[in-house]
Amino acid sequence: MSITLSAKALKVVDYVRDVQESSASHAIDHLILKTEPQEPRIKWVDGLPMADVKDDGPPLTTEDVLRLQEEEDTFPPITQKPTPRRISIAISPEAIAIVKRLCESNDLSMSLAICKIIEESA
Repeated sequence: MSITLSAKALKVVDYVRDVQESSASHAIDHLILKTEPQEPRIKWVDGLPMADVKDDGPPLTTEDVLRLQEEEDTFPPITQKPTPRRISIAISPEAIAIVKRLCESNDLSMSLAICKIIEESA
């Protein structure tokens, strides 16, 4: 499938792609699937609610937070306005179903629906 991404959507996709070290298709698929409501991950332990958070990544340290804050402070300003770009993507059937529902409920093209999802995730 080929879609045209707005400059803002393209910036978000590029960021997610870089962070995940993945393709644009995978980044878009991830952003679309992330919009689906998830069951709350709250479990009760000894009568108290506890967040059931996945522990599948490396621990986040104070040093990590400080480094990210410093990187954010030094992010270069955009000097040239990015232009929309047409790209080819392959997304999962689940993501396609989500996009189609948005297209039907809002009378949007696939490209516009995907851009809307991506831009709202930013």
